[in-house]
Amino acid sequence: MADSCSEKRKLFHASDVWKQAFSCPSKRTTKHPRIVRATEDSTSVHLDNFDDTVLLRIFRYLTPLPDLFNIALVCRRFYELKNDERLWLTVTHRSQQLKLPRNFPTLKEAVNSSRPGDTIVLEAGVPHDVSGVCVRWPLHFMGSSPVLSSTQLVCPGGQCEAGLECWASCRITNLTIRANPLACCLRHHKGRLILEGCALRNESHPLDHLCSPIRVSHDSNKATGRISVIETTIEGGSKAISCFDRDRLQQVRVIYSRSGCTFWFEVV
Repeated sequence: MADSCSEKRKLFHASDVWKQAFSCPSKRTTKHPRIVRATEDSTSVHLDNFDDTVLLRIFRYLTPLPDLFNIALVCRRFYELKNDERLWLTVTHRSQQLKLPRNFPTLKEAVNSSRPGDTIVLEAGVPHDVSGVCVRWPLHFMGSSPVLSSTQLVCPGGQCEAGLECWASCRITNLTIRANPLACCLRHHKGRLILEGCALRNESHPLDHLCSPIRVSHDSNKATGRISVIETTIEGGSKAISCFDRDRLQQVRVIYSRSGCTFWFEVV
């Protein structure tokens, strides 16, 4: 009888220790403040609620590089609006179109009025004068017609002048650039130059071995640029590009045809 009572006391004592060790007294409990999230106001207006016309009007006040490029990363809709034609600059010879904003009669005026990252579209049908045009900030030049020969850049200057001077990164697509004898269609100084789906043509001359459609004028001390030629037809001159010994020609591919030679290559 005595043994059974002692065993009950031990069990009772063990249960008390268990409760004291793992119980949570009400005095020590701390009440956390309730987090109340602010509800959206029914009168608030989000940027995504505007239609495309209003958004394009807002985007025009932004610098294409880097503001519009950063906005294009937000969503698919903003990416499509960033590439909308209504944000481009247009070079046209039609007087009715010149009354509209962002339209210019010459390429030089369009380049001087552009901002870094702008796209300049050249109207087909009439050759555009490219003499005296220097690219000082990143730009994209593009022909408006799918027919390559219908959109041309012509340099009517002297025989030793370049058609287009590139002092910054530049992308040229779907354009034909014609240069005078002993001149070059493009002169690249620094930045990234991309030629895609273009045609470079030098007029024939007895001294063709002294000229080339693309001429590299990098700094002799350090490499300051890169050139990428993609599916571009090059005619005239003894060689497609004139560069320094330190420049490396890579990934060269050529397709010969009656109309000319189509090139793919990289200059680094």
